[in-house]
Amino acid sequence: MHSTRAKIAWTTVVLTLLDVARTPIEAIPSVGALAYLAVVALKSLALYGLVLTAIHFLARRNPELWGTLVLAASGIAFVPRSAGAAPWILDAGIVAIFALLGGWAITRPIAKPIALAILAGATLLCVPVVQGAASMPQAPTTTPATHAPDIVLIVVDSLRADASTPGIETLAAVGARFTAATSASPASAPSTASILTSRLPGDHGILGGADILQEGVTTLAESLRARGYATRANVPGPVISRSQRLDRGFETWTGETEPKVEARVSRPTFTYLALGDLGRSFPSGVLEGILRGEVTLTAERLATARTRYAEKVAHADREIGRLFEELRPRIASGDLIVAVTSDHGEEFMEHGSLGHGHSLYQELIDVPLVIAGKGIVPGIIVSEPVSLLDVAPTLLDLAARAAEPSFRGRSLAPWLTDAAARREPAIVASEVDNLGYHTMRRWLRAARLGNDKVILSASDVLGRDHTREAFDLSKDRRELAPMQAEPAAAASLETWLEERVRLRPPSSILPAATDARHARLLRSLGYVE
Repeated sequence: MHSTRAKIAWTTVVLTLLDVARTPIEAIPSVGALAYLAVVALKSLALYGLVLTAIHFLARRNPELWGTLVLAASGIAFVPRSAGAAPWILDAGIVAIFALLGGWAITRPIAKPIALAILAGATLLCVPVVQGAASMPQAPTTTPATHAPDIVLIVVDSLRADASTPGIETLAAVGARFTAATSASPASAPSTASILTSRLPGDHGILGGADILQEGVTTLAESLRARGYATRANVPGPVISRSQRLDRGFETWTGETEPKVEARVSRPTFTYLALGDLGRSFPSGVLEGILRGEVTLTAERLATARTRYAEKVAHADREIGRLFEELRPRIASGDLIVAVTSDHGEEFMEHGSLGHGHSLYQELIDVPLVIAGKGIVPGIIVSEPVSLLDVAPTLLDLAARAAEPSFRGRSLAPWLTDAAARREPAIVASEVDNLGYHTMRRWLRAARLGNDKVILSASDVLGRDHTREAFDLSKDRRELAPMQAEPAAAASLETWLEERVRLRPPSSILPAATDARHARLLRSLGYVE
């Protein structure tokens, strides 16, 4: 009896370890990973312990049945769990194979060595399956992944569209430049999440600096990884955090201060680089003090902040220029696609405030966007308004990867590969909630179609009602004089926004705390209260 219990115990432990080992990396949360794996282990211990005890009870007089059922349970443990895991019919096939092998092996004179050899061999065979389970394609690719171009996505923090960036202009000369690209949010985390998921903040769940990416929202990294790409991210700043689940789909996530693009080894590679800390143009605590009325904003302080911002822009632009010179041959050969943009802009009193995250005027959501690489007409300029939600679908299309059904943006690749392609106008939208000490308004929503733009904002601190501002950007680029008479186009945009607010109420997604250390860091930087 003691020997039987020991066998059940050891078998249960082995199957539990296999169960933990086959848990895909992307399923493990960034915060509380050990606790998550401990729960998986406890559940597996309980399940396998009960199952094996029941098997022994039913088959204690039939050792052949015992061995068959144990090996069948082992077969179940080898089936990988992930978004691309084997379907149930393959599960059943694996279990059947293990059961047949076990039934044969247990009746032979050398049953134990053969059974152990079967288990060991199956383990070795299943290791690459388990490791690659998260990379199994979820949609067919149009070309083999080995022939796909590498992709580099560079997102500069707080870079205004009107900033002087000769390095980026050099890249634009061999690619396409968008002169009316719009960020989905004036804050770093929501905007970055929108770039990576091709969804507005209200649809992916990150509306503020401490929110978490919703489950079931597919990222560009996940999509490319499922299509055979290696995925890497380098994010040196504290604002974009793994605790927000923005690392979903990335195989590596580093924080090196000097950005670099590693050479391809065996698979095409998607590299996401976050650059700069342009939003910290004031000394620590000064911006917060000014916004709270505790520190006086003098002309000298404002001029110093502008100068410091320009210096940070120049540094980030030099880094991009350096990377471009390194990557130029690969771009020219069609082996690499590079996209450069910004998460949002920065305000210097254009509308009576400073910093970012507090309004949806152009100085905060008008951002640069340049894409260069395979098939793109060099020097092409796109003046039609586009959204940063369009970046991910465009990169997939340019790389000849199948479209991601969950993405809400549109591919701009036809505009970039054919200068004569028809460019259909579309509404581009931006939104932000939880505005903090910048303003008492609870939420803001904006939509633009062509040169017509409408901003809806909560008219009280509870966000129960809203006011409207309408602009014709062809006549009032700086948005200094809202139109009194509402034209038909503006009325349509207002209706569209009101429907958006109705379907995605600003209060429907409340801020969810990330880990305490990250929350304290964001608070010290002034991103959350």
